[in-house]
Amino acid sequence: MLNSLNDLVATGRRADALALFARFLRETPDNSIVATRILSALSQRNFALPVARPMRHAGKLGSLQFSPAGDQVLTSGADGLVKIWRADTGALQLTLTNGSAGFARFSPDGRWVLTSDEAGAYLWDARTGYSVSEAMLHSKQLDRARFTPGGKQVLTTSLDLTARYWDVNVAPSPVAPWLADLAEALAGRRLNARRDAQPVSPQELLALKERLSAGAETDFYSRWTRWFFVDRLQERTPPE
Repeated sequence: MLNSLNDLVATGRRADALALFARFLRETPDNSIVATRILSALSQRNFALPVARPMRHAGKLGSLQFSPAGDQVLTSGADGLVKIWRADTGALQLTLTNGSAGFARFSPDGRWVLTSDEAGAYLWDARTGYSVSEAMLHSKQLDRARFTPGGKQVLTTSLDLTARYWDVNVAPSPVAPWLADLAEALAGRRLNARRDAQPVSPQELLALKERLSAGAETDFYSRWTRWFFVDRLQERTPPE
């Protein structure tokens, strides 16, 4: 028996040897020689040891990536879900999608998560799990989506034989006090404290347009406003 074990070790079949050592020890529990050999094998070799609980999906794993800081793991699965886990414990932190994405990647700085499926690509806040962009769509099925090396843009390609760049813009603080007014004016409704909808007249939108597009300030929100009301109609890109 020991000769067979030695042959397994000599030919590099250490896993088979360990299993056979263990079987022999079960049959002879007081065999100190076998126990010594097991301790020697375990002490002198490196073994992959689990450091966290399993990170599971209901279907086959589609993609997996460590965050740039190494403290999180991003996974996507055939169940259509994208999840962020603590790398040290395996605890689930966030579930980002509603069951439609099959691929996910962190941005180079770890701030954002890019997900994609056949329909389009989507951007998420890695800290809150909130969606932070409209869907990035093509006229046909999406082929792939990736962050650019600097993380400021997303590149998508499609079966419509086109490639598109999409800006990843972050609204700075403090937020302009009129931004909520603009959103409500464009929506044509305002929600009160009880979440009841109240109409917003077109005159409010017109007044906002006249007031905001006439400004000469150079901060982000002022430049964005002028782009929204004027430059956008000339197909210029939004400010950064």
